Amino acid sequence: MKTILFFFVSYSAFATANIPLDGYTLHDSVTGDLNKDTITDVVAVLTKSKGEETLVTLRVFHGTKDGKFTLAVDAPKAVCWQCGGMKGGDVPTTLEIAKGVLILYYNGGSRFTYSTTTKWRSQNGDFQLIGVTQALYDTMGMELGKYQAIIRDANVLTLKMDETADLIVGVKGEDVITKVEKTTCAVDAKFKSMALRDFNQAEFSEPKCTPKQL
Repeated sequence: MKTILFFFVSYSAFATANIPLDGYTLHDSVTGDLNKDTITDVVAVLTKSKGEETLVTLRVFHGTKDGKFTLAVDAPKAVCWQCGGMKGGDVPTTLEIAKGVLILYYNGGSRFTYSTTTKWRSQNGDFQLIGVTQALYDTMGMELGKYQAIIRDANVLTLKMDETADLIVGVKGEDVITKVEKTTCAVDAKFKSMALRDFNQAEFSEPKCTPKQL
């Protein structure tokens, strides 16, 4: 087991070290097989200074049989630098590859916190959106009739989603009493054609069943 783990860590380090940086610096990365060819691919967040500005981009590199890596996707608007408010950080805050799916986690906010997870899969000659989960939370919410939390989970493949909202109906001391409201609805088909290379996190409007807000 230790030998296998060492090989995986070593090859992941090798893969990351051999992606073309083009003047950028590696900020974060994750490795895995994204196109089902059994060859390790790399997803990286890259940064570069330009005067007082920090340029940042997210890139997907496909591995080749000869140990090289070719650029598959360049998505500069999928990331930003030092975003997310007091409880956020660099965006995305976490990268993950699971079962061939690229998962990007975004977190931020202050009193009102948010967490957005987008899932992308290599299909139809591109990396397309297949799922979105958004969680909103009021960390100081104690006002009757307001929502303390809202969670929206959309399956873009099936165009179906679930929405759960916690409505504040009572307060006892420091304890908040909530009533759970659940809604199921269809997802707009426009999300099926969304590609990672065109994804703009700052302007992205997550699918919703209702206009509920904190």
